[in-house]
Amino acid sequence: MRLKTHAVALSGEVEEAASRMEMVFKNAGLAVPAVPEALAGAGIDVGRARTLLELLLRQGLLVRISPDLIYHREALDKLRQMLASRRGQPFTVPEFKEWTGISRKFAIPLLEYFDKERVTRRLADKRVVV
Repeated sequence: MRLKTHAVALSGEVEEAASRMEMVFKNAGLAVPAVPEALAGAGIDVGRARTLLELLLRQGLLVRISPDLIYHREALDKLRQMLASRRGQPFTVPEFKEWTGISRKFAIPLLEYFDKERVTRRLADKRVVV
């Protein structure tokens, strides 16, 4: 149990490490590195990096859309806004890839995530923004 007002407070060194971890994903945009690569790229001990990664996920700064793909919340919010401007328009995966400049490796999991979040809806081989 904990108080509603309880918040995790990080020491200066840990706060800096968490910030570096967050920046790895923030700077990646929509073409994020795999989790092991991101952990290595943060320049932090792997054990500590995994703990910080889980903390950033719980705080909502990062979002796990598949077991090996984690995105920064800002990148997903920007993509959601881009999709909102196309509300009601059907589109295909190749069109989505063209709009975002990402490969199929990232496009399919992102579209499946947005399907679950009810931002898009799949209709055969097309999707539509709802």
